[in-house]
Amino acid sequence: MASRVDKIYGDAYISVKTDEDALIEALEEAKAVKEILDSNTDFVNFLNHPQITKEEKVEAVVEGIAACFTSGTGSAYLYDLYGENGYLVKTAHAENFGTAGFIISTVAYAGIYKISGMEGLLITTVVMDIIAVVCSFFLRSESSKAVIADRKEVQILAIFKNKKAFLFVISLAIFSIAWLLINFFYVEKLENCGLPVEWMSLIILSYSAVQMLAEPILGKLSDGKNGKSSREKLPAVTAAAAGVAFLLFGVVKFRAAVLLLMLILPLLLNLPEYLLMDLENQFVDEAECGSQRAATLSVLNMGVNLVEILTLSASAFLTKIGIQWCFVFVGCFLMVIALLFARIQK
Repeated sequence: MASRVDKIYGDAYISVKTDEDALIEALEEAKAVKEILDSNTDFVNFLNHPQITKEEKVEAVVEGIAACFTSGTGSAYLYDLYGENGYLVKTAHAENFGTAGFIISTVAYAGIYKISGMEGLLITTVVMDIIAVVCSFFLRSESSKAVIADRKEVQILAIFKNKKAFLFVISLAIFSIAWLLINFFYVEKLENCGLPVEWMSLIILSYSAVQMLAEPILGKLSDGKNGKSSREKLPAVTAAAAGVAFLLFGVVKFRAAVLLLMLILPLLLNLPEYLLMDLENQFVDEAECGSQRAATLSVLNMGVNLVEILTLSASAFLTKIGIQWCFVFVGCFLMVIALLFARIQK
């Protein structure tokens, strides 16, 4: 069956390329794919593993490709809509809707499954997706200033000539890795402390609720009453706080302290992340790429994913000596980020 599917799609691909007079291009693309597979034996072993279903393999590959093309559209839309002054709080506000949806869907999952089984879950998912698409038509349009933006040609990749671009890419990659640690290794921390793994669901729901405090906190901290100089210090201060929390989480074994840190770590990570995203948009304006904000942010996000992959590969040995060291090292990196942003904000 697999060979038949391969032949169908292979023939279709060659047919399209023949019609487009691009067989040489097709050959180069095939060579590129082969080189990628030859240089990633672990990935090939994963695809050939007999205990991993085809569905799981397809899902992993699709999610991986999607992650590499993370779009900057959402961030660009909010920044163009609300500007520098409103972007920060509105971003946290938008994220809170996503968090609320996650909490509601997680709680409702068990009830829907018990009443109508998998079929009920699928129907609910389809209905909610349709509602989401309908709601998207009622989103506000960007401001006229954004619509009538300067249309001159912008060389997006030229943004990397500025050293600040690399600082944003590396910093946001560290934040992505920090989220991976929270999402995948909280359970191991529970086990190491002798706490029931069954608590994990309640912990996730609890820290998700705590995360929603980011909006009022950022609204208070970024209030114009605190002065411009105070606002400029926020990225460094909040990143340092997150770094200290990660360091403590890596070394502390006292159960009450571990549980408290589990609840507040995501919030402490959200605060500097939102602030850096705000600075990233300001940097795009400084680089005169505002007319292509979404595309520019997407390119920067791809850089983030590349650095994240390289960092994860280099840090694989840390998991062998203990996951606590991953939290410690990420904490150290967050503190370095805090120092760097404190320096450039002077």
